[in-house]
Amino acid sequence: MFTACEYQNVYPKETIYTTNSKTLDIHVLSADWTYSSKGGYYYYTASVPELTKTIYDTGVITCYREFNYGTANAYRMNLPRVFPMVDSGSSEVYQQIVDFSFLVGQVEIAVTNSDLKYDLNTNPESMDFRLNMMW
Repeated sequence: MFTACEYQNVYPKETIYTTNSKTLDIHVLSADWTYSSKGGYYYYTASVPELTKTIYDTGVITCYREFNYGTANAYRMNLPRVFPMVDSGSSEVYQQIVDFSFLVGQVEIAVTNSDLKYDLNTNPESMDFRLNMMW
């Protein structure tokens, strides 16, 4: 015996939101890093006027470190990230943590070397980053 059934959509009509996005490249030269003796890390503060209060309040912001910038072999790694490093002078292995934080109008990128890195007076290398904002 067959019975007829009626289809009822119990889900409300789907709402479609528009998404905006903005991508910026940030290039930090080795000489541009500033050392924070209070925190024991290096940082670079980038002015990002595109990072508005609306994006800060309702958006998603991601940052990547980009290697081999501008070449066919370029690739990105999302932040925060712990990188294994080898000291060029002593060949000792240590860890380098690269992270980012943001406020309306600015992004700070921070580099922290593990306590196994004895020469803390040497600025980190030049680094390239890609900032993605979606709202």
